[in-house]
Amino acid sequence: MKIKSLLLSFLILFTASLSANASQLPQELRNYLVSQKKVPSIRFDAVVVYSDDVMYLPVYPSRPVDVEKIEISKTYPEKQTMDKLPDMVLFNNNMGLLKVIKNGENSYTIKEIPNLPEEIKTGLLPQDLMVPRGLILPEDYISILGDIQIPTVGSAKAPSFITRKAAPLPTGKRLADTNRANVPFDLQDKLFFVNNFQTEYLQIFSSSVSEPLYSLKTSGVFL
Repeated sequence: MKIKSLLLSFLILFTASLSANASQLPQELRNYLVSQKKVPSIRFDAVVVYSDDVMYLPVYPSRPVDVEKIEISKTYPEKQTMDKLPDMVLFNNNMGLLKVIKNGENSYTIKEIPNLPEEIKTGLLPQDLMVPRGLILPEDYISILGDIQIPTVGSAKAPSFITRKAAPLPTGKRLADTNRANVPFDLQDKLFFVNNFQTEYLQIFSSSVSEPLYSLKTSGVFL
């Protein structure tokens, strides 16, 4: 009996610690969502779920804004409410929601959004996200992944926030094909944000290539 009580106590403490450290939606945004006609459930990793087939991944902004009242700033398609379940929603506190859509049997994706707002391009998915099984994203969303491992597929058009695209290696080969053994295991399949403190550009490197994938222009020089 004592062992069962100890196990139950441990389970409660473990669950509480997960909840305390899990990503959370801002309370004002949570209140806004549950006040709409279609009321979602909000998972412990901040994913907004309307049904088995409709969920939204939250995108945390690099520059959050304090607002008195949550309102929708932009949607895609345009001028829609949450009840219409648009593909993309940007709120006036710079939080974003991206709708996960079915893309075939046991396959999911997020639609490529024309003129995706900068607030989402420079944002970040929750790093404790439970990735939906079968989710594959357009390569345009690679900058919001952080350390999350989600497969991506190439896009014919580079997103507008990429200011300088790296030239391909002369051989046309990835380092992963020729020199992967020299990359420490902990650094494989990672993105690195690099700055030399003399420019407003962040260079984005992958551990599998020798040239930067692209550069992000920031609001000023890093000190």
